[in-house]
Formats: sequence, C-alpha cells, structure tokens
Amino acid sequence: MVFRDIQCLISILLLACLILLPQIQQVASAEVSRVYAYREDLSTLGVQVSFVKAIDSSRVLVVGAVGGGYGVVVLNVDSPTPQVEDIYPLTGAPVYITTDGYPASRLAIGTTSGEVVVLSVEGGRITRYISTILGSDFNIVKLYLAKSVRGYLVIALLEDPRGLRHVYVLDEATTGILKISPIPGNATPTCPLPESSTLIDVGVMGVYGDNTYYWDASSVAIASIRNETVVLSILDLSNAPYSCTVRSVGETPFSKSIRDLTILRGERELGFEIVFADPENGFVGIATASSISPLVVSSIIYDYVGLGVGIRGAGTYSDGRYLIVGLLDGRIRVYTLRGVNYNLKHIYQLGSNLLNLIIVPGMRNYTYIAITASGVQAISIEPYPTPVFRDLGSLYLTIPNYIHGDALGDLKLVVLSESRGLIVVKNAYLAISNGQKITLDSVMTKSIGIRLSAPSPSEYMGGRLIVSSIMGSYSVEITSGFIRLDNILPGVEYSVEFKSPIPHVMNGSFKFIVSEKDSSITVLSYENLIVGVEGSNILMAVKYIEYPVNITLIDPYGFRGVFKIYLDGVKILDNVNTSRVSIRLPHGAHIVRVTPAPGYENIYEPREVNTTITSSTNIQVSLQRKTYRLRILVTEYGTPVQNVQLELYNVETGRLEYVATTFEDGSIETKLPYGVYRVVASHPQYNRLESIVTLDRDINTLLEITPTIQTLIARFSPLIGLAIAIVVVVIVVMRIRKAIMKRLAAEEAF
Repeated sequence: MVFRDIQCLISILLLACLILLPQIQQVASAEVSRVYAYREDLSTLGVQVSFVKAIDSSRVLVVGAVGGGYGVVVLNVDSPTPQVEDIYPLTGAPVYITTDGYPASRLAIGTTSGEVVVLSVEGGRITRYISTILGSDFNIVKLYLAKSVRGYLVIALLEDPRGLRHVYVLDEATTGILKISPIPGNATPTCPLPESSTLIDVGVMGVYGDNTYYWDASSVAIASIRNETVVLSILDLSNAPYSCTVRSVGETPFSKSIRDLTILRGERELGFEIVFADPENGFVGIATASSISPLVVSSIIYDYVGLGVGIRGAGTYSDGRYLIVGLLDGRIRVYTLRGVNYNLKHIYQLGSNLLNLIIVPGMRNYTYIAITASGVQAISIEPYPTPVFRDLGSLYLTIPNYIHGDALGDLKLVVLSESRGLIVVKNAYLAISNGQKITLDSVMTKSIGIRLSAPSPSEYMGGRLIVSSIMGSYSVEITSGFIRLDNILPGVEYSVEFKSPIPHVMNGSFKFIVSEKDSSITVLSYENLIVGVEGSNILMAVKYIEYPVNITLIDPYGFRGVFKIYLDGVKILDNVNTSRVSIRLPHGAHIVRVTPAPGYENIYEPREVNTTITSSTNIQVSLQRKTYRLRILVTEYGTPVQNVQLELYNVETGRLEYVATTFEDGSIETKLPYGVYRVVASHPQYNRLESIVTLDRDINTLLEITPTIQTLIARFSPLIGLAIAIVVVVIVVMRIRKAIMKRLAAEEAF
C-alpha cells in the first residue's frame, strides 16, 4: 500500500509539472539544413537529471529525481520550450539505461531497488511493457534489450550482496522469468550452466548493418568458470522465458578474470568477434570466431591497456572493417581487420571516463560517438582520427555543470544535460558530411528580448506570444514587461503573434530575423503593433481596437472653411471641407483638436474636445469664430451725427446681431465674430442707409447719411420767408418803377 501511495504521489507531482509548463502549440518543423544548438529550460519541471536518452530526432527521455521520488519524462525538444509528452514513475534511483539498438523502439531502465522497467515510446507516449522488481538487493551490472522471434527480451546481469552473479531473462509480451544462475532454484525455468561453474559475465551478440544495429537473442554468450577454466556457452534464448537452447559449450584460453564480455558482427561478415577485458593482467582481448555451433575461434589477439582497466563498450560496422573498443578510462582503441586478425590502428584519448560507445551506421568515414562523464564527442576514423566537436580546453562537447549526454545513431540529435536544463544539438551529421569542425558557441542559437510598452500593464499581462519559424511553434505567457526569447537561429525568419488579454487591445504580429554576421535584429514587417529595435531588444507597443467615430463640426453662423484634425497631437485628417467626417479611433481617452487650414486662420479659433472612445461614437465640435473690433462713424458731410441707430445683420444667417445708437461723436464700437454684415443706419431726420461690411480683421468704417426733404425744409424755412419778402418788395418796386416810367412817357408826349 505504501509503495502504491508513493507511485501515486510521484505521478501527481509529475502531472503538476506538466500542467505548469507553458502551453505549446507544436507545429511540424521543416528541416533546417545546418548544425545548430539551443537550450531547453527544465527548471519548471523540478527534475534532477541522472540520465538522458535520445529517442528520435524530436524526443529526449529524461530519467532522474522528480518531486521527492524518481521518474521518467518524455520531452519533445523540437521547440525551444520543452513539451512534456508523457511521464512514468520509478520505485528506485536509476542506475542503468539502454535501448534495443538503432533506431530505438524500446528502452530498459534499471534502478537501485532491483527494478527493471521496459518502456516503448510511440508517438511521444510511453507504453509500459514490463515493470519488475527482480530483487531489492540486486546490483544491476548489465541490461540488454534483445530481438527475438516474438518481440524483445530483457536480459539482465545482476549481482547479489554475496558477489554471485545471475542472469534473468524476461519477455515483453508474456509473464514469466527464465533464470541462469549458479543457484537456479525451481521457481523459474532455467538454462543449465556447466556443472560446478560460477557465472561471471553475459554478452548478447550485437549485429551491425548499413543503417541499423540490434542485439540478437539467438546468440547469447555466458562466461563461467569451472575448475579454474573459462567456459563459454552460446545460448539461443529466442523461446525464453519458457526454454533455452544451448548452441555450443567450450573451454577457452581466456583468463578467469575476464569481464565486460561483448560479442558482435557485421551483417556482411561471415564470422563474429568476442571482445573482453582481462583487468587483472591489463589486457583487452579480441577473439575472431568463424562458427557458433560448434564454437570455432580462429585467432585471438591481446592488447595491453593497463592493470585494472575495463571495457565500457565495443562495436563494429556492417563490413567488419573496423572494431572500436572503448575503455572505462576514456581511451578509444580502434582496430582494423588485416586478413583474419585485428591490428591496433590508433588510440584516441578522451580525457574523461567513458559512459557509452555508440556506433553511427551508414555514415561515411566510419564514425562513432563517445559519451563520457564530461561530455560528448563524435569521431570519424577515416582518413585519420578526426574529432567533430571542438571546445576550448576539452576533447568533447560539454557545458558547465554537465551531468550526462547522449546522441542518436545518425547524429541528427545530440543532447547534453545539466541540473536545470538541456542543450540540444541538431544535425551534427552535417558536420561530418561537410568535413566541418564545430564548437558549441559556433552553432548556439541567440537570445533576444522583447520589451513591451503600454499605458497600463494589464494590457499585456495574461496575454501570449506565439513564436513560429521553420523550427516549429511555441507559446509564451506574458507575466512581465520584458520577455526573453532564447534559441533564436540566425538567418531564419521568425513570426511573433501577440494574443491580447483584454477586448479593446488588438491582436497583432511582427516578423524579424537575426543577422548571421553580427547578430543584429531586423524587423521585416508588423501588423496592428508598433515595433522597433533597440540593441538586442525588440520594442513592441500595442494598438487598441478602433471604433467608427463621426465628427460633426458645428458653426451657428454656417460652416465654411477648410480644417485639419489632430488626434492626441498627431494629424489624422487634412483639408477637411465638410461639416461631417467619419473616421476610426482607438479605444481610450483622446483629445480631438480641430484647426483651420492655411488661408482660413482668420475665420476660426482652434478647438479641442476631450473624449473617451469605448464604442461607436458621435463627437460634436462647436467651432468658434474669431471676433474682431468694428468701429462705425456716421457723418453728414463730414459732421458726426448723434443718435443714429445702427443695426448689424449677419448676412449668412440673416440674424440681427447688434443694435446701437451713435454717441455724440457719431460713432459706435463693438466686437463681432468673423463674417459679412449688413449695416442699417436709421434716424428720423435722415434717409435710411444700408452698407455691407466684411469683418475679417479690426475695421473702421465711415457712413455718410443724408437728411430727408422734410429735414431740409424745416432747417431752411426762415431763409425762404425772407426770400419771399424780398421778391414781394422787388415786385412792388418794379411795379412802382413801371408806373413812374409810364407817367414820364406820357408827360413827354405832351
């Protein structure tokens, strides 16, 4: 019950890690034809890495401590943000991990609790085949996943506290265990060992083809000691766990201290090789065999490597031309076939303990991969030993605080781990094909920043950035005003899509590229965002949703003129000559300013309206005409006329705007808005006078009025009476004169 509770707790913790990861929208990525590397941050997973295993070019298996227990996590690493595809708890700390070959379809993990777990990863999901605790006090020495006629077998070499070694064989598809042991018991089927012998090692034949390699369950070598002699038994375990078949048994000239037994052959070879270490005498041995049944060893060579040195791995190629032996202390010894024997060709020193040796089948130059305690190296044999990975001060690809590493058998994926993350190297095989030597710095992707700008942080927080390129797509949640984008590949176009957290902020996007030459950033395009570049940062400002807005210009005197319209100090319309315009304005508070265009400045004052746009809106702007001083002087032949009533009518509206009476000096003075005015002057003693005044500046105007006939008569009546009297006198005088003249004429006649 306690064990089940622990498993449940680990599963819950792993699931929590999965939920807390940023959501990733995984997109199938196009092939990038270059070597590149990027970092995967595992800090949010809470995984303390013990082992990493490359499954395929997109997936990595991480094994280690998780949430107080141990577990296996399958990560998709196509995106710079790792995606957890599946999780599986373990009962003990992992101590051993292996695969069924290349390409890998199954993995076996051994733990400190004596547990052996066999997993299949299909489409990113773990399929559990076997989870068996063979013995809580067993030390797991070797694990093989061997191909049989019905599927795969787990072949485990275990050591108990007494130092006795046992081999357990499990089938993935059925229940039951086959045991090979000096103390066989009767609870399981067994394979017989030579009588009175002690089991010392097991080796499963590795078969290396042009594009694959695997372990063959039909050829399993068991080394045991009987009467101080090493006996080699070749077993066919294809029918395990039900039975086994002994193909051959024979005494060998091998030393009884042999360890690290390996048998292997290339598919195009007629025979096979038996590789072993003799640490007590300091030798590595290579036995060439031409037949299994019966076992025929045609030759044996011994190579001195030093006392106490063991073998970590060995491999060959489909033609058997080279045999590579990796020693525990990090030395790689390459042997070449000459006739029927192997001769030492060269030694490569890695400088760190070897953890695994991986053959790269089907690649030119005969390449292999060395996984060491300090890093990963890929080495080509021909035309001379050539390490592909270079680094300052080391003979392998490594990172600070390196824990473990692995690589695919085609070098499409190399992975390095440290406590908080992974470094993923893609397409390393291209370096071999092109004869290229690479350092991690030379292929590492770049980092850039996105600095966000908005009046309120809420306009970003909770939003998302979706980053896409030919490498794939992933999503980043916005939790601050600065976002760091890691793993940006120079020379590749990236698209960033902004998903708004609030309705009135627009979604937008932009595209950029980082220069391969100097890592400078170029923004290629942007939409519904304001985007710029400052050093290694992209500056991004949001835009608001725009709503239809009608702006109506109101002038009580009648609309006239041409205008410019500004929004928040920025001109948005020019040459507006109608009283109504329709525009779109973004959400929020704005200042709308209307100013007269050149040539119309003397008509209107600039006007500002504060408005808040949250939907479709009508804005009314009351135009204000400029006012000017008007002084009118009314005279009669230059003489000011007092008490003349002046009425001023606006010609555009016909409305009476002003009424006044002239002062003693014959004048009035007022201020009126710009316009054309009809001035009507009236006085009882004068004729009515109308005049037109255009008020476009301060104006002084003169009105000359004329008196009426009645006024003139009244004004000149005394003079008229005098004139009549004079006329009467003249007439009287003329008549008197005429009478006198007539009389004088009569007198002269007489």
